[in-house]
Amino acid sequence: LVPLLSEAGLPSLLINRQAKNLHTSSVNVDDTAATMDATEHLISLGHQNIAFIGGNKNFQNTKHRLLGYQIAMERHILFGEFSEFSGYQQGKTILNMLHRPTAAICASDPLAIGCMRALTEGGLRLPDDFAVIGFGNIEASKYVTPSLSTVSQPSQEMGAIAAATLIQMLENPIILSQKVRLKTNLVLRDSSGSPIGSR
Repeated sequence: LVPLLSEAGLPSLLINRQAKNLHTSSVNVDDTAATMDATEHLISLGHQNIAFIGGNKNFQNTKHRLLGYQIAMERHILFGEFSEFSGYQQGKTILNMLHRPTAAICASDPLAIGCMRALTEGGLRLPDDFAVIGFGNIEASKYVTPSLSTVSQPSQEMGAIAAATLIQMLENPIILSQKVRLKTNLVLRDSSGSPIGSR
C-alpha cells in the first residue's frame, strides 16, 4: 500500500512501524531503550539469567527490542510470533532448559501471558521462581494472575501525533517525511520481583 500511495504522490504515515520510503512518516516508541530499561530493572532485582522472547524476528519492532535486551544481556534469546500460543510454546522451552533462566523479557504482552501460563502449569510460582515483563500494556495485563509488569506505549499520543503529522504533510507537500520517536513507561505490577536466592 505504501508504494502505491507514494507513486500517486500521496503522503502516508505508519504507526509502530519503521518508514523506509522518503514520502512516508512514522510515529514509534524507542523500543531499544524501553527493553533495555526493563532488562536493567530485572538485573537490579538480582536476576542474572534472563530470557528474551520475541515476536516475528523479521519485524523491526522485534529487532529494536532485541537490541535493547542484548545491550543488557546476551543469553537465552527465543523467537516466535506475537501471540499467546507462541509465548506458551516458549515458556515450555524455558521449562526444559538445563540452565533455566529466572526471568524473561517478552516483546509483547500476549507472548508474556502465554509464557506465564506455561510456566505456572510447569509448577513455577510467579514471580518467586520466575519473573516476567511484557510489552504493550494491553488491558488484559492488569487482570492476569499475577498481574503483568509491562512496558506501556503512549498509544493515544502516538495516534494524535500521527494524525497531526499526516495533516501537516497534506497541507505542506514540501515536507517529505517526519520520524517521531516517543518514550515509554515501565509499569511494575506483580509478575516481576527479585529471585529467591537474592533475598
